[in-house]
Amino acid sequence: MNFYAGTLILNCKNVDAFNILSYLLTVPVIKACFSVDMNKLAAYGNVLEELLLLYVPKVAKYLKASGYQYQTYIFDSGASLFYANFSYFVASEIWDAILDSPEIGLFRVGVTVFKTLEKELLTMRADEVMMAVKFPCQHTTEEVFLKTLSKTEIKVKDFLRIKQKAMDDAKIL
Repeated sequence: MNFYAGTLILNCKNVDAFNILSYLLTVPVIKACFSVDMNKLAAYGNVLEELLLLYVPKVAKYLKASGYQYQTYIFDSGASLFYANFSYFVASEIWDAILDSPEIGLFRVGVTVFKTLEKELLTMRADEVMMAVKFPCQHTTEEVFLKTLSKTEIKVKDFLRIKQKAMDDAKIL
């Protein structure tokens, strides 16, 4: 939670930082990260995989064939909200996108990472993909990432349908 608290204190009054932090910790995917609930993280990994099938199908199919596991990505992204993976400026832009709608926003940024790196990912092994998506700016520029983020939208209806199916499949209430 240090990333969350530190970032919020740098950008907000203390009372606002506390309120935002409290709110973020109620977001289901973020709660799953901090409780390290592997069943829920796996279900959220399935949500990301399904969103990628919808929005970046070539990558999703390639990663499925490679045996890539999304729950590690979900844990890392949710635990830091990408703050450790980008410069302060880009992380601030990402946080703006996430705070607008935290759960969908987190997945929107995730889809953007995979979409931005599509060409590169299609040539990598699963272990290389893990590092590439953790540190995307080693394979692209921040400008390209932000441009892709501005064009990436996840339809609420799609997200809710996919999330509900993943939670039902994992038998999570």
